[in-house]
Amino acid sequence: MKYRSNFFLFLFFLFSIPLVQAQRVGLSGGASVDPITSFRLSAIVESGESDWLSWQTELSYFQKGQTSLVDRLVDRVLEERPDFGYGALDMISWPVFLKLKMQLSDFSVYLMAGPEIGYIFRGLVVYSLEDGSYKRESVSLENYQIKRWDLGATVGMGLEKKIRKDQRIFVDFRYYQGFNNINLDTSSVLSLEAFYFNFGMFIPLQKAAKEQSQAH
Repeated sequence: MKYRSNFFLFLFFLFSIPLVQAQRVGLSGGASVDPITSFRLSAIVESGESDWLSWQTELSYFQKGQTSLVDRLVDRVLEERPDFGYGALDMISWPVFLKLKMQLSDFSVYLMAGPEIGYIFRGLVVYSLEDGSYKRESVSLENYQIKRWDLGATVGMGLEKKIRKDQRIFVDFRYYQGFNNINLDTSSVLSLEAFYFNFGMFIPLQKAAKEQSQAH
């Protein structure tokens, strides 16, 4: 428990550093377009003086579903494989992106790419019962036989629109690929992968400071 608390404090510290020079903060949410729906919620900080280049960092909750995870629970949690079932991993992640933008009036198109580190803190399983209903329960990562840390990279592209008072709304599509093997059994490989859409809003922080500097 102490190890987990220290990790969250470490992530919060990393996320707080860009706030010193942040131009915009925001919130976003999204879901994957995989066969099993996965969810994502993020707090965002964007910084950078250029109109075409910026840094974006996020502190995200991400749930990744995968049907093959159910096979790992047979003879551990489940007596046999259900007719329908999928496993899910709950993660806290910290991506850092470099964003390249092309401004088109009130719209901008952007490309983004960067590394991402994640910590898997919980496992879940959803499976069908004989009466046709479904059951959802927590599963230890030991039963899933996976590691807690994940390291990968994300690339994406999106569209951003300026609205009133320099606030911005955006939508983007991203692809994540894990680089390390999170399988405890090193004789086989399990790497996380996700393709998902994301939407949200930015709120400016330094508009007043910029106007004052321009006046001088």
